[in-house]
Amino acid sequence: MPNTESPTFIAVREAACATVHAWELKMTPFAGMTSAERKRAQERIILEFVYRPDDFDEIDERERPDFALRSNADTEPFGVEITQMFPDGSHARVHMMPGYLESLWEGARHRHRDDVDRLQATTAKVTDKDGNVKHENLPVVLVEHPPTRSDFHAVLAETIEGKSRLNYDHTEFQHINLIVLDWFRLDFNAQRYSASLLLNECVRDALRATPFREVHLLTYDTGPDTSSKAPTTDDDRSVRTLRRVPLKELMLLDRFYSACHGINEILDGTDRDDDAVYLNRLACEFVTRRLEIGKIVNERGGPHVQFGSAAVALTEEGKFEILEFLELPDIHDEAVQIAERLTAEQEERLLEHLSKGALEQGLSYETYDPPSRPRRSRADLDGEN
Repeated sequence: MPNTESPTFIAVREAACATVHAWELKMTPFAGMTSAERKRAQERIILEFVYRPDDFDEIDERERPDFALRSNADTEPFGVEITQMFPDGSHARVHMMPGYLESLWEGARHRHRDDVDRLQATTAKVTDKDGNVKHENLPVVLVEHPPTRSDFHAVLAETIEGKSRLNYDHTEFQHINLIVLDWFRLDFNAQRYSASLLLNECVRDALRATPFREVHLLTYDTGPDTSSKAPTTDDDRSVRTLRRVPLKELMLLDRFYSACHGINEILDGTDRDDDAVYLNRLACEFVTRRLEIGKIVNERGGPHVQFGSAAVALTEEGKFEILEFLELPDIHDEAVQIAERLTAEQEERLLEHLSKGALEQGLSYETYDPPSRPRRSRADLDGEN
């Protein structure tokens, strides 16, 4: 159950389903700010979910990209662009327009014609999982057509592509990263999920083409709470935690890992079926040339595929090795060429294998607690009025 201390909720009602799922929409801590000031404050908080201010000598606010971060005076800065991703304009207005929900409950007109059919103000009875009534007449706004995973993929791809088309001066920076805050709030178990949950071909195409070195997706973990040693179930998480998923790194691991498994099946029964070095070279060549993901670089004495801020390889012991360059400058100016490759027939078999599977243990990382986030409650705000 969500925390029901605050009376501000947005509820999503599934079509042909009587269950009402409610999520808390916290009172905006940006009271008194102009729209531009509020946008900038939100961008700063989103930035600090990924980057700790104490790790940098300079964090400059600017435009295109939104921030320039420098670890010390002797290094070139890297840039960070910030954006938020909503299922549609109605969701965006609910979250971004202060007081919009309250005005709907009071009978005010919708602020956009698209909201008339999508946002319906009413009251609801809220119960816990055992059927106990927690609120009898809770003000809610119902969204009749909740977003789907297909909607998520489409909007994520459009968001990456739209931000990639903006005019950035890349000569000023080592590189530029993109941070996307996800407001879809779909089910996402960060402890165990398939890469296909976040990636489809449209998203992969957007990641291939984007000039951003990394695209960090900030999304809420709806899986069981693993912070306690006690046994947990999917119903045990009462507070959603924000997780960071570097999408280029996820895509690299997904396709490389799946390619290695497919190639291993192809080589089974041949005189090279236990040659991890050979398998790695075939995988590096296939992933970079046929799948058009990254480039081959020499690291630790052997070829790796680098894509964005990460590189991956299969070691001679048959273990997957992941290297993260994070915000370090790219020292690999030229790609390494590998002569070995699969036959045309083997490549078609491998492509068929890749179309049916994905990495089943996706990755995610903890986010930081933003020091710029205000710690004011609704009572604090009411006390100021």
